[in-house]
Amino acid sequence: MSAEANSDAAKEMLSSIQSHDVKKGQYLLLKGQPCKVTDVQLSKTGKHGHMKAKISAKSLVSGTKYESVKAGHVMQQLIAIEKDEYQLAYIDEDEKETLRFLDDNGNETEFKVLDSTEAKALREAKQEDTEDEKDFNATVIKAPMSQGDENGALIVAHIIISWKGTKN
Repeated sequence: MSAEANSDAAKEMLSSIQSHDVKKGQYLLLKGQPCKVTDVQLSKTGKHGHMKAKISAKSLVSGTKYESVKAGHVMQQLIAIEKDEYQLAYIDEDEKETLRFLDDNGNETEFKVLDSTEAKALREAKQEDTEDEKDFNATVIKAPMSQGDENGALIVAHIIISWKGTKN
């Protein structure tokens, strides 16, 4: 996928929502990172101001906690994510970001996966399984994020959010 097509695909995964309408469990783009909302607190309007929304969220990539405090009418970027389950097929030692997975139909798919904490743990567990005794299954989401800083170009990223190993 070309960089321009990737950027267009990332933009299609975004929509706008007013800060006071954000709910716990939704996904937002905060500071360029795809985040899951963990808490929303609304304050009442003051004598001279607007309702404020304090949104707490956790980055899907790094696990870093972010907070956003904005007037309730200010727009946030809501993310539509795609989540799928895959079985890990292969880790290329030369291309550490690239992982090969098998989908439900047994078709092999290759993803360039972000170096999240879950991806690191999966790689370590697979390397420790020298006898290939386990099958590793991962939950992979596809979400938009900024490349570089929060004002960077948008890309579609593949992020491992959880995994488990089971005996063959």
